[in-house]
Amino acid sequence: MLKVKTEILMKPAASRRIAFVTPEFPTEITNAGGLANYLGRLCPTLVRMGHSVDVFTISYRSSGIVDYRGVRVHRVNPGTARLWERALGALRLISRYLKVSEIFTIRREGKALARAFDKACQSNQYDIVQSSDYRLSGMFIQTRSGLTHVVRCSHVNSLLDSLESGVTSIQTLWASSRESSWLRQVDFLYAPSRFVARCKQKALGRQVDVVRPPFFLEVESRKDRSRELPNRYLLHFGNISRVKGSDLIEKALEIAWQTAPDLNMVWAGKLPINKDFSSTYPTLSSQGDRFDWLGPLEKPELYGVLEQAVAVVAPSRFDNLPNSVLESLAHGVPVIGSAGASIDEVVEDGVHGRIVPVGDVKALADSLLRAWNAEPPFDGRAFPLLGDDFEPQKAAQKLLDHVSGDLGSEGSKRAKICASNTSLIGS
Repeated sequence: MLKVKTEILMKPAASRRIAFVTPEFPTEITNAGGLANYLGRLCPTLVRMGHSVDVFTISYRSSGIVDYRGVRVHRVNPGTARLWERALGALRLISRYLKVSEIFTIRREGKALARAFDKACQSNQYDIVQSSDYRLSGMFIQTRSGLTHVVRCSHVNSLLDSLESGVTSIQTLWASSRESSWLRQVDFLYAPSRFVARCKQKALGRQVDVVRPPFFLEVESRKDRSRELPNRYLLHFGNISRVKGSDLIEKALEIAWQTAPDLNMVWAGKLPINKDFSSTYPTLSSQGDRFDWLGPLEKPELYGVLEQAVAVVAPSRFDNLPNSVLESLAHGVPVIGSAGASIDEVVEDGVHGRIVPVGDVKALADSLLRAWNAEPPFDGRAFPLLGDDFEPQKAAQKLLDHVSGDLGSEGSKRAKICASNTSLIGS
């Protein structure tokens, strides 16, 4: 299992005041997605290294400041949707592509985050503020002398829409246009994976670097004694969607079950809004004892399920070093992943599991059978852990060092020049 160095580092000579502006954080959503998990690891690591860290995050429960492992978390309540926003939400009943009300929700949240950050800036002089392209969380942050604005890139709106439904929604058209204008003005862009960096660089026409995320297991696993699961099973967990290849697993299981009717599969995670499991995956819902749908789980219980799995199945069509894969490798569980969608940047075929072509159901079914039959590399052998680039303090320092490289006499000019090749930091 991946171990975490817990010693407290000496305060660095140049301690930084760093702010993170984000739509999600573990204090608000304990089983949130990759961004919250990433920040939940990065921010405490920076504090342990002697930096001062504030997080500004959306909270529909309350406002105020709470502590999270030494991080000051500013809860920002953006208020409720106005009557006309809720009326526009009814358009989704006509077509799921008319997500007009979501545009106003994203704007309302972004403005609330910017106001909270602006207020804090009156008494605190931050050196760095990092926001995200997810929900355009930092699009209203004002440019300030001495403040470097960093944006972490995790997805491409139009590509995700195309993969999920084949049709681009009004929200995506708006978000892509707004994002293109906004991201050309910030100082520095980076992505955790080479795959997303290339996609983003092509879409924006400006350099997007690669900086690996810090990684460690922040909670101990816990087995739910009241939940009965098979003695052996394959596991698919996280966001359950077409983008993550969930539909491909359903098709591959139909093939695999013809050869191995005793193969057991367990799924855990979150469905897209307004999706029902039984109607979305009818074949799986009818499988009785050989398939279990657990829904969303808190991390301790999820880890308890994960560490007992024969293998984790993650055939994503588009991904960004998914948290589920990193967690699987850290638990010593092999992964069946897809080629060319970032998973193959950390999963070596034949070593950490198997890599199959994106969308190849037959190859996926073959890998499921190999794992179930305990054929190499699913025979219990140990495999190398995540590289040093994921070690928390090294990963955090690489991000700071790289951002600091943009703070000299040239300022942010380098970030605004489109390079012919993506720079790989921690590749």
